[in-house]
Amino acid sequence: MNDTLSLLMNHRSIRKYLDKPVSEEQLRAVVAAGQMASTSSNIQAYSIIAVTDQEKKRRLAGLAGNQAYIIECPVFLVWCADLYRLKKSTEAHSGDKETYEDSTENFIVATVDAALAAQNAAIAAESLGLGIVYIGGVRNSIADFSEALELPDLVYPV
Repeated sequence: MNDTLSLLMNHRSIRKYLDKPVSEEQLRAVVAAGQMASTSSNIQAYSIIAVTDQEKKRRLAGLAGNQAYIIECPVFLVWCADLYRLKKSTEAHSGDKETYEDSTENFIVATVDAALAAQNAAIAAESLGLGIVYIGGVRNSIADFSEALELPDLVYPV
């Protein structure tokens, strides 16, 4: 077994964090690793929001089912499927033609791209000795969560 396989096989969801910040260098490395994930047609139809403000984390924790991990973690990364960027980047070229950013295909592409990027980032974080846990409760109140993050149309947290 090599180091990569060992890291993957030893993954654990971590729900208790040290009272220690994540450095800017660590955060940049984690996000950069996420950006290197496979992506459909190189669209990278996702955005990442790093939440460090305690009050905002408290609000998001409440919306996600009162999950204390959101409040206690030093940085809460919200992985969003982002079709707004796709729409904006193609508007100048589409003219009067129908666009498909709101199609089922692109919904799946954006959701999968966000999940793949998040998984790459999770592995990178673990390789740096950081603990991670995915928060599925984000999807319990997607509209409220999106409003709290001030997300534009066609962007939703995954």
